[in-house]
Amino acid sequence: MEPCAFCHYFNVNIHETTLLEALQSPLFMEYHKGIPFNENMLRPCPLLDNPEKIVCMVNNAKAKSTDMKAPEAVEDLAARTEEAAIRWAQKAAELNVSRCTSS
Repeated sequence: MEPCAFCHYFNVNIHETTLLEALQSPLFMEYHKGIPFNENMLRPCPLLDNPEKIVCMVNNAKAKSTDMKAPEAVEDLAARTEEAAIRWAQKAAELNVSRCTSS
Protein backbone atom coordinates (compact mmCIF):
# COMPACT_ATOMS: atom_id res chain seq x y z
CA MET A 1 0.00 0.00 0.00
CA GLU A 2 1.25 3.45 -0.95
CA PRO A 3 0.05 6.42 1.10
CA CYS A 4 -0.27 8.70 -1.93
CA ALA A 5 -0.47 8.54 -5.71
CA PHE A 6 2.86 10.39 -5.92
CA CYS A 7 4.70 8.60 -3.10
CA HIS A 8 5.81 5.25 -4.47
CA TYR A 9 7.08 3.75 -1.23
CA PHE A 10 5.64 1.05 0.99
CA ASN A 11 6.33 -1.01 4.06
CA VAL A 12 3.24 -3.19 4.04
CA ASN A 13 1.56 -5.38 1.44
CA ILE A 14 -2.26 -5.34 1.47
CA HIS A 15 -2.23 -8.99 0.40
CA GLU A 16 -0.44 -9.91 3.62
CA THR A 17 -2.34 -7.78 6.15
CA THR A 18 -5.72 -6.27 6.88
CA LEU A 19 -6.62 -2.77 5.74
CA LEU A 20 -6.64 -1.55 9.34
CA GLU A 21 -3.18 -2.99 9.98
CA ALA A 22 -1.92 -1.40 6.77
CA LEU A 23 -3.28 1.99 7.79
CA GLN A 24 -1.47 1.59 11.12
CA SER A 25 1.82 0.66 9.46
CA PRO A 26 4.92 2.75 10.15
CA LEU A 27 4.70 4.74 6.89
CA PHE A 28 1.04 5.61 7.33
CA MET A 29 1.70 6.53 10.96
CA GLU A 30 4.52 8.84 9.83
CA TYR A 31 2.00 10.58 7.57
CA HIS A 32 -0.44 10.81 10.47
CA LYS A 33 2.20 12.25 12.82
CA GLY A 34 3.30 14.82 10.24
CA ILE A 35 -0.09 16.38 9.51
CA PRO A 36 -0.13 19.28 8.92
CA PHE A 37 3.12 19.17 7.02
CA ASN A 38 3.34 22.95 6.98
CA GLU A 39 1.71 25.79 8.91
CA ASN A 40 0.83 27.36 5.56
CA MET A 41 -2.17 25.33 4.37
CA LEU A 42 -1.27 26.28 0.79
CA ARG A 43 1.68 23.89 1.19
CA PRO A 44 0.01 20.64 2.33
CA CYS A 45 2.02 18.00 0.46
CA PRO A 46 5.02 16.31 2.07
CA LEU A 47 6.55 15.55 -1.32
CA LEU A 48 5.75 18.44 -3.62
CA ASP A 49 5.63 21.27 -1.06
CA ASN A 50 7.91 20.01 1.74
CA PRO A 51 10.25 17.42 0.21
CA GLU A 52 12.40 17.19 3.33
CA LYS A 53 9.34 15.74 5.12
CA ILE A 54 8.91 12.82 2.73
CA VAL A 55 12.57 11.91 3.14
CA CYS A 56 12.20 11.76 6.92
CA MET A 57 8.93 9.82 6.78
CA VAL A 58 10.17 7.17 4.34
CA ASN A 59 13.46 6.75 6.19
CA ASN A 60 11.82 6.64 9.64
CA ALA A 61 9.37 4.00 8.43
CA LYS A 62 12.11 2.05 6.64
CA ALA A 63 9.85 2.06 3.57
CA LYS A 64 11.03 0.79 0.21
CA SER A 65 10.41 1.87 -3.36
CA THR A 66 7.53 0.10 -5.09
CA ASP A 67 9.38 0.26 -8.39
CA MET A 68 10.98 -3.17 -8.43
CA LYS A 69 12.84 -2.67 -11.74
CA ALA A 70 14.34 0.73 -10.94
CA PRO A 71 13.94 1.51 -7.24
CA GLU A 72 14.45 5.17 -6.47
CA ALA A 73 15.97 6.49 -3.28
CA VAL A 74 13.58 8.91 -1.62
CA GLU A 75 16.38 11.47 -1.45
CA ASP A 76 16.61 11.43 -5.27
CA LEU A 77 12.86 11.88 -5.64
CA ALA A 78 12.80 14.74 -3.13
CA ALA A 79 15.74 16.44 -4.85
CA ARG A 80 13.74 16.61 -8.08
CA THR A 81 10.91 18.51 -6.34
CA GLU A 82 13.06 20.78 -4.18
CA GLU A 83 13.47 23.70 -6.61
CA ALA A 84 9.73 23.88 -7.36
CA ALA A 85 8.94 23.59 -3.63
CA ILE A 86 11.21 26.56 -2.87
CA ARG A 87 9.59 28.69 -5.58
CA TRP A 88 6.09 27.71 -4.45
CA ALA A 89 6.94 28.40 -0.79
CA GLN A 90 7.67 32.03 -1.64
CA LYS A 91 4.43 32.46 -3.60
CA ALA A 92 2.38 30.54 -1.05
CA ALA A 93 3.71 32.80 1.69
CA GLU A 94 2.62 35.88 -0.28
CA LEU A 95 -0.80 34.40 -0.96
CA ASN A 96 -1.24 33.31 2.64
CA VAL A 97 -0.41 36.80 3.96
CA SER A 98 -2.80 38.49 1.52
CA ARG A 99 -5.52 35.95 2.31
CA CYS A 100 -5.15 36.57 6.05
CA THR A 101 -5.20 40.36 5.75
CA SER A 102 -8.18 40.53 3.40
CA SER A 103 -10.54 38.78 5.84
